[in-house]
Amino acid sequence: MKFQHITLFFFFLCSPGLFGQTEKEVEKAEKLNEKAQKKVEKGKKIKAIDLFSKSLTYNEENSYTYFLRGQVYLSLNEYEVAIEDFDRAISKNPSEGGFYWKRGACYIALEAFEFALADFESGEKRVQKLSLSEQESLVEAYLYTSRIGQALPYLNELIAQKPDEVHYYLQRTTCYLTLGQLREAHTDLRKLEELGDTSHERYKLETLFHMQTKNVAMAVESARKNIRSNDPVTVQAEGYQLLSNVYYSIQYRDSAMVNINRAIALDAQAAYHYDRGCYYADVEEFKAALEDFNTTISKDSTHIGAYNNRTFYSWFPAKEFENAVDDLSKIIALDSLNAYAYSNRSYAYFGLKEFDLAFNDAMASFELEPKNPYLYKNMALIYFAMGNEVEAQSMIQNALDWGFPAQTDPEFLFLLDYFKIPSP
Repeated sequence: MKFQHITLFFFFLCSPGLFGQTEKEVEKAEKLNEKAQKKVEKGKKIKAIDLFSKSLTYNEENSYTYFLRGQVYLSLNEYEVAIEDFDRAISKNPSEGGFYWKRGACYIALEAFEFALADFESGEKRVQKLSLSEQESLVEAYLYTSRIGQALPYLNELIAQKPDEVHYYLQRTTCYLTLGQLREAHTDLRKLEELGDTSHERYKLETLFHMQTKNVAMAVESARKNIRSNDPVTVQAEGYQLLSNVYYSIQYRDSAMVNINRAIALDAQAAYHYDRGCYYADVEEFKAALEDFNTTISKDSTHIGAYNNRTFYSWFPAKEFENAVDDLSKIIALDSLNAYAYSNRSYAYFGLKEFDLAFNDAMASFELEPKNPYLYKNMALIYFAMGNEVEAQSMIQNALDWGFPAQTDPEFLFLLDYFKIPSP
């Protein structure tokens, strides 16, 4: 890590007696900081930390000492300890923008992207003009938090400053594809070709572009470029997964299964087992699907899709509602704004005859997403079970209005028959 060389004179502008330090103590702290900086330059980071710590015994109010020591911890990948130092620096000098940027870098490393973004935005407010690296950090945080539209203006500015930087075009193409701006994505992909980029990321983006434009042949060709025999097996596996997804998108299920099996054989990642589980479920091989969803969760306990599909394809058909509540509660713990998880859990509670809990979850889902036809079907069942036939009929009509597939759901057909409502 490159350390900022801040003139130590400015660290001690405040009156020596203001916080109880004598002039002599402040001088000692300054000299220790100077020695620590020299140790940093020589790569003797542990010794530098000791000297910064000793400096703080003479002047514990100096925000920059905490900042400098935090930078050393950051360079040693000791992110939590670094954050503690940056916290102290910010509490003593909240107007210094650089403090926020460094703490944000720690949060990025810890994958706490929302915290990182908050720090970067705080830092931006406290500087007159962002540096190149600061703009890059903001883009990274916006992309990690799926704020694609906010990332684009910064990427445009970065490309204006460095028009031949491949990484910027890769990021911007990702934004354009996410936003469905295919013309712009195509322009950037052509620029990447002009720049001679042969990275896996480019071919992956090309594949996704051709899939969105329904050019299957080109999608297959681009995906195959991502599979090179001299690449590490993890990279080859990603290429096979991508090719599998292309085949699956055009209903070539056998080819999709062959390629996802190749991916798993090379690198048994959670994501690959999840894809295969979805393929099995699609052809109603639910036992095999459950095994893959179980494996996905054992490898990645935060995989929301696996919890959801395990519930939908296994627990609900088997009426194992307690297992369903458990999986759906895990989804809600991971994503408290997941309207569909609340809706599904309301159905699981209904299955357990816990009608009050079912109703509470239905209301929570309604607050988040009032246009979900499955939610209204669940609410119709709950009101019917609670003896409120007027509200049950109202919910049935809402479900129909929002396009509930009545003919595929025996419970809903029962309600239609009970209330003599014509089936659509």
